Amino acid sequence: MVNKVLLIEDDIKISDLVKDSLLDEGYVVDQAFDGEEGYFKILENQPDLIILDIMIPKMNGFKVCAKVREHGLENLHHHFVYPAISFGRLEI
Repeated sequence: MVNKVLLIEDDIKISDLVKDSLLDEGYVVDQAFDGEEGYFKILENQPDLIILDIMIPKMNGFKVCAKVREHGLENLHHHFVYPAISFGRLEI
């Protein structure tokens, strides 16, 4: 069962809205507001579910995933969810 959720989203209003909805459903939610902070929280807290925005500062969502794989952390059975809505142009 998914219990601990890490939400990595740089827009504070969106992050708080999603966090409040998850808390209402009984999840334990931690937030990060950029890719570096999110990556270190993955290492530190080992969440069950990671909701990861792609276009975030310091380290984009793709790089966060690559670092998780690079360090062999995919064996921790994290589940990544990528928001499907984008209002800007994606640059990799």
